[in-house]
Amino acid sequence: MDSGRSTALLLLLQIILLPIGCAREAPRRPPAPADRVFLNGAVHTLDPDRPRASAVAVRAGEIVFVGMDDGARAHLGPETRVMDLGGRMLLPGFHDAHAHLISGAFLELHCNLTGAVEIDDLRARLMRCAQAAGWGEDRWILGGGWDLLAFPDGRPDSAMLDAIVPDRPVYLHSAFGHSAWVNSRALRLAGIDAGTPDPPAGRIERDPATGEPIGVLRDAAMRIVERAIPEHPLEERVRWLRAGIALAHRLGITSLVEPGLDETLIEPYAELSRRGELDLRVLASLSPRAWHPGALDEDVHDLLAARDRFRGPNLNVDSVKVYMDGVIETGSGVLLKPYAGRGSFTGEPFHTQEEIDALVRRFDGQGLQVHVHAVGDRAVRMALDAFEGARDSNGRGDNRHHIVHLQLVHPDDAPRFAELGVIANVQALWAYPDPWATDLALPLLGEDRYRRMYPLASILGAGGILAGGSDWFVSSLNPLDAIEVAVRRQDPESTGGEVLNASERVELAAILKAYTLNGAYLMRQEDRVGSIEVGKRADLIVLDRDLFAVPPHEINRSRVVLTLFDGEEVYAAD
Repeated sequence: MDSGRSTALLLLLQIILLPIGCAREAPRRPPAPADRVFLNGAVHTLDPDRPRASAVAVRAGEIVFVGMDDGARAHLGPETRVMDLGGRMLLPGFHDAHAHLISGAFLELHCNLTGAVEIDDLRARLMRCAQAAGWGEDRWILGGGWDLLAFPDGRPDSAMLDAIVPDRPVYLHSAFGHSAWVNSRALRLAGIDAGTPDPPAGRIERDPATGEPIGVLRDAAMRIVERAIPEHPLEERVRWLRAGIALAHRLGITSLVEPGLDETLIEPYAELSRRGELDLRVLASLSPRAWHPGALDEDVHDLLAARDRFRGPNLNVDSVKVYMDGVIETGSGVLLKPYAGRGSFTGEPFHTQEEIDALVRRFDGQGLQVHVHAVGDRAVRMALDAFEGARDSNGRGDNRHHIVHLQLVHPDDAPRFAELGVIANVQALWAYPDPWATDLALPLLGEDRYRRMYPLASILGAGGILAGGSDWFVSSLNPLDAIEVAVRRQDPESTGGEVLNASERVELAAILKAYTLNGAYLMRQEDRVGSIEVGKRADLIVLDRDLFAVPPHEINRSRVVLTLFDGEEVYAAD
């Protein structure tokens, strides 16, 4: 073919294809106007492909744009609400992977002894509680938050309660939730006397001379009195839950794992879900013994078999709570080596290895996530061994099991979290030298183990996944308190002071991920929330400052300005 004919054919093809090319270059339609646009911000997205941005647009509860201000302006319309962040921080909503929300709200509304470490303060608060209305046929006084440090050896007795409230039953759980303080009237109603045996995984504290109960119940023994307390009506429990959710929103929490819900405590969640009013994403870890420590019995299988009746919008019930031990401060944590000064005593696990192996294997085979309380290093190892056994029996699944608290982890076990795919559910707020650590844990553990407490960086450095939880009502629900301690390992209310093992500090970005994307992963919702990406739901929070631009000791001074859940405003600061 000669060159002239070739040129003519090329020209003809260009003419024929010209409309197609023009169609490709046609301007796109502008996007539909957004409901909300955030501009001029420090947007920390948790998206590895775009970790930082300045603008976000939201429409119909969905994130439709993440990028720079100029791009976001294309989403403006006459009804769009625009927020100039002025350099403030925009984050995904916080996930709290371990919070007793409904019980904490109950405490806020009843006899609250939190923070009272002086006897005179305790007595004054108890006298105010005695004047308040009680509940039930015998007008129970309920609440808690009392501190072990307020009493010698963490052992109050019923005498103080009897003097203030001689005729009404009183039940008050400790700040850590592993002990209860009751008066004589409550002991009588529960049928507890010198002849009552200690239950499995529990202890009734007694007068060493007479054997009579002194009014303190540990772990599973708490349930003996609780069974005598009348149940509150459903609407009353719904009121507690609403109060808890409102507090969570003020602190930027949009998703939460509630550990150890029995039928009484999960019903309020299910009721709000049925009404379409549960504006919190919740994973309920079920337990027939509620959040209280103790061994499980066959009741757990009945509760799990019937769990679908609670399932609903924003409420996932495919998780179960199991306790391996109690707490080190009362000697119920389970250690690999003996407690200091207590001979060969290492603590008694709530399950034998054979029992926990069988439980975890069964739950894992049912597709359930297992949420294990383990504080001491032996309890942690037993839980990890159980997860390894379940993997060997059932194959490697995707149930996203997790171990919570992890006060002590043997160095040999830190890499096993990554190897087994077990999430480390950490309460970083405890990882500094407060009086619970220095006055209670240190004498029981000795210096070496004390310095190894809460090994966040060790687990993270070995490839493990950290998820952040508060354990509220035990400690502050504010994620920023725990985030600061994870970074500093110092008192969050100070600008300096003693450090609890500086080598276990973690970077700010890592602990923010623990409270957002990793929490979403634990809850099986990382495809919908946990990061700021186009197509995800608009669970978003605005902080009053950029955490990466302030000194670490100012992290918990930041405040939440705005919380969105599914794009709807659920909290706005005045």
